[in-house]
Amino acid sequence: MGPAMSSAENPEGPTGSDPKTSSASVVTLDNHPASLAARRMPTRETALNILNAFLPDATGDSPDISSLAPYLRHRLLSEAELLEAAMARHGAAQLPGLMAQLSERLYARAWVQARPTVWDGFRQGVLTSADRLQRDEGLQQAWQDACDGQTGLAPFDAWARELVDTGALPQRKRRWFASVWIFTLRLPWELGADFFMRHLLDGDPALNTVLWREVAGLQTGHPYLVTVEEIATGSSTGSGSGTGAAPAHQLPHSALTRAARAVEGEISPPPAPPSWQRADRIGGTGLVVHEDDLSPERLLPHDLDIVEIRFLSSTEDRAVMPPASAVLGFAQVGMADARRRLGPAEKPVRPLAPWGTVEATLEWVLDRRLQQVVTAHAPVGPAADRLAELEARLRVHRIPLRRLPRRIDVETFAHGGRSLLQFRRAFPEILARAGVRGSGIPGTEGWQ
Repeated sequence: MGPAMSSAENPEGPTGSDPKTSSASVVTLDNHPASLAARRMPTRETALNILNAFLPDATGDSPDISSLAPYLRHRLLSEAELLEAAMARHGAAQLPGLMAQLSERLYARAWVQARPTVWDGFRQGVLTSADRLQRDEGLQQAWQDACDGQTGLAPFDAWARELVDTGALPQRKRRWFASVWIFTLRLPWELGADFFMRHLLDGDPALNTVLWREVAGLQTGHPYLVTVEEIATGSSTGSGSGTGAAPAHQLPHSALTRAARAVEGEISPPPAPPSWQRADRIGGTGLVVHEDDLSPERLLPHDLDIVEIRFLSSTEDRAVMPPASAVLGFAQVGMADARRRLGPAEKPVRPLAPWGTVEATLEWVLDRRLQQVVTAHAPVGPAADRLAELEARLRVHRIPLRRLPRRIDVETFAHGGRSLLQFRRAFPEILARAGVRGSGIPGTEGWQ
């Protein structure tokens, strides 16, 4: 059993509450956590509204895509759609910052997809470190203080509170936070990465794991050690500003001047080649929707005979320790929106309470006598793990599970074995091969 959390860090209720129990009730568009009421709703319509508001500011070296990040993470809006809209409005040459940010985002996913053992190793590292917390009171107290924002390092404490309170943290602050967590507080990097996954609305297994590995020095062997000057410069220019900001001079200079050494661990295991699947036109087909792609209607063949739709939840497994209620709620409301969009009479959606498990999904497939199941490809992470479990259960009954990829994933994953520099250089060609040419604003319609 994992370590206890304070009331500030666990808004669900008493210490030690089970996340699988807390997420048991279905969240709908009309019945969502109060913590989401003050935020923009996780729907495709909202994602497109935010996209339209963002587009005028998409140019330059450092456009802020943080408001779009949770929608990109759940594919209520895809990276390809964002680029299509921005390129149609400004032209690719005017988008150096956006191109850089999205290429890094897509590269991280491709890198981890080519090395799935990195995700498995991270998860095992969290369990090992959580076990250490049970046996080391000093380590557990230091970890708890860091999670609660009670370390005495004012900027770090402000970042921790900002993350817990808002479910968001600017990218630069994430790197600063990780550096202080690892090299100043001397806490296991896996616990820090898990802390992010518990609270970030845009918590992405690949992006988050790569960020913490980069800071720890596991990607290249060169760790990232933040300095007081960097924090001060970033805060004064606004790139580090936001809710919970604190002046860098409140962070003792000596706390950030320790020599950083790369954390011990495996460095960049060799990549595995990607493989893709296509749906067969063989009759009755069931569609399984998961949280990693809540707009699967945009990649299904027109002539596929979708008999029924089911939802498979994995949000509670996003982190080893219990995810925050806002994280659970964001994903569940996103599923409710997908259900609304994907549920015309000719493609019925069965009611679920709670959102589907692997066992319930298997029973549905057998009850409906489906000949195959299709789903949007899920990158390495909890959703992919659930789908792998479902596939194994279906195989016993000789029923195939077909994972359908987006073109942008097919093209980017093919470059997962390259360096980031090589990936960036190939990015224009990757986009062209994926059919991203600036055709304009995507639509809100469901089945096409």
